[in-house]
Amino acid sequence: MTERARKDLILCLLVAWTVAAVVVWQYRLGSARAWDDPVVYKEDSLFFAAVVKAARDGYYVPLLSKTNPQLGAPFIANWNDFPLTEDWLYCVCGLVARYVGLWRTLNLSLVVAAMLSAITLFWLARRIGVRRSAASIAAFLFALAPYLFYRSINHFHLVHYWHVPLLLFVVFSLGHRSRWRWRRKRLPFALIALLVGTLNVYYMYFFLLLLVLTALWRIAQSKSVREAVPAVAVGAIAATGFLISNVDTLVYACQHGRNPEAVARDPKNSELYALRPADLLIPPRRHRWWPLRRVGRAYQAESVILGERPSSYLGIVGVVSLVLLGALTFIELGRNRLGSATRSAGMVLWLVGACCVGGLNSLYGLGGFYLFRGANRVSIVILALTLLFGARLLSRWFRDRRAWTQWGIVGVLAVVGVWDQPSWRDGDETITEERRAIETDRAVGSFLQANLLSGAMVFQLPAMDCPESPWIGRVESYDLFRPYLHTEGLRFSFGNNKGRPDAQWQFPVAAMPFDQMLATLRTNRFQALYVDKRGYRPDEVAKMKQFLASAGLNRHFELGDFLVALLAGSDP
Repeated sequence: MTERARKDLILCLLVAWTVAAVVVWQYRLGSARAWDDPVVYKEDSLFFAAVVKAARDGYYVPLLSKTNPQLGAPFIANWNDFPLTEDWLYCVCGLVARYVGLWRTLNLSLVVAAMLSAITLFWLARRIGVRRSAASIAAFLFALAPYLFYRSINHFHLVHYWHVPLLLFVVFSLGHRSRWRWRRKRLPFALIALLVGTLNVYYMYFFLLLLVLTALWRIAQSKSVREAVPAVAVGAIAATGFLISNVDTLVYACQHGRNPEAVARDPKNSELYALRPADLLIPPRRHRWWPLRRVGRAYQAESVILGERPSSYLGIVGVVSLVLLGALTFIELGRNRLGSATRSAGMVLWLVGACCVGGLNSLYGLGGFYLFRGANRVSIVILALTLLFGARLLSRWFRDRRAWTQWGIVGVLAVVGVWDQPSWRDGDETITEERRAIETDRAVGSFLQANLLSGAMVFQLPAMDCPESPWIGRVESYDLFRPYLHTEGLRFSFGNNKGRPDAQWQFPVAAMPFDQMLATLRTNRFQALYVDKRGYRPDEVAKMKQFLASAGLNRHFELGDFLVALLAGSDP
């Protein structure tokens, strides 16, 4: 290893560990006890926790059929209809969870994802000639993007954006002498493209958009269509990776027919979750600095479509870099010169045009294609482009500055980033409430575990679709996964992919008169009834308790919003 590479490695690791320290501080993970609770315990985080637990137990293996006998009772939950590309990521987390625990694994994955993002962006910045000091701050801010804290483990698959700098490396390389670069670096380009294809599909989509732009650019520059071949080849490899990752879904659809209900998509979502360019600039309504907080609140109050803001916010440094990018692009165009600013601005404008409200995604929606409905997620690619451009400018300005000046400025920018980009930390009251919910679920799980044999079936109310069910009362889409996450070896009625007959069985049973429902459950050998009372009115809950008492089912457990009743013959 050369001296230059050694210094780069040491500094890169230092930045990555600093990023890890900030994430740990933000989520109050400073104690061993804190790691035992997930940093987010609601909505989609429960779904991804269920997937990781299934992978831990050997029920979620890449390329193979995805069935889980612990869900979808009295049948076996079938997840083959719901495409998740990043199977290997869940599998790795499942293996780790066997040794460190489910919740610790999810928390650790968030920290590791941020560290990897810092490492890859630092590497790319150094690769394009940015000084170490400027590369350090760009990597630090990219890893701690507002996007990371907004998504958190609630969008487990999206916080793993650490490969975005790698895909930009391919795009940058092919944008300059693409055929020559392709001949020299076919293997790393192919491996990166394959990696992109096996991770979240949105990032693959943004990669393909940039490859299309690169191909058009090379054709315009060289007047030869052959210059577009490398970009097309890389795009084909990425698409192949995507198809391989979803082979289980594709094979199952061929064998059993298409399930149009498996993935619920509304045409309006293409605009609801599209990128609004202003969202890149507007801070969140819970920003730490009151003037920016007021701006965020005013913007949200006046907005008709809220979408997923403020995940698209670039941060103060990112916004300044974007403004400088626009200003220098105008200067270059005024001088009739095509420089780095214009090239970077062209990529940003291309992505914004494709992913904004009324952009390409809206056209896809008109044609009935909604796979890329959440196009606002392109903001993390735009942030990478703007930070790299800002790092280049900073690197040039640092050229004649002393080291202490450079690192002093880097330190100030780092403090600004930590103060600006992470979301407002939850107060003690919010944290206490979330921990109370976790402890309640653990107590319910302990009751079930202590009173039921392994393999016993539990019927859950209210009956809900999976995945992406509309809320019922205050019961969120994936709340019925909660007892599954806190027990071992039991079988629950929730969790079968909607759209197939087995998944629909629970709904007519739940709609029966209570005495008839209990008889049906006994006939199908269910040993317990689990009720999330938030899905019912108080008078409906009272009637349930009366029916249970009149039926002689007095062995029950009630805590908080949950009621669990053991059915006859359920003694362990």
